[in-house]
Amino acid sequence: MVFMLQILCKPFLAILDSCLMSMLKNPNSHFPIWPEVLMFRIMILLILVCINIMLIWLIWGKIMMRVMIINAKIQFDIMSFHYWLVIFWQFRYRL
Repeated sequence: MVFMLQILCKPFLAILDSCLMSMLKNPNSHFPIWPEVLMFRIMILLILVCINIMLIWLIWGKIMMRVMIINAKIQFDIMSFHYWLVIFWQFRYRL
């Protein structure tokens, strides 16, 4: 799961790193694509995007874990019902 988070956040972290390096070289630097946007705002936006991706991925993992637990429980209930049904039919035909 952590590996998937790294894959999802890697492009954003690379851009964030280049923005940080640019800010360290020039305190009043602007984003190259949008000259009127300050690099600081872009960095904050990228940090928020990374945090959102991590939260969405963690919530998705939690949901999938619960779905797997519910599926396992349903399968166990079905198997136990089948088990008791077989015992019932065996007992019925013995008499």
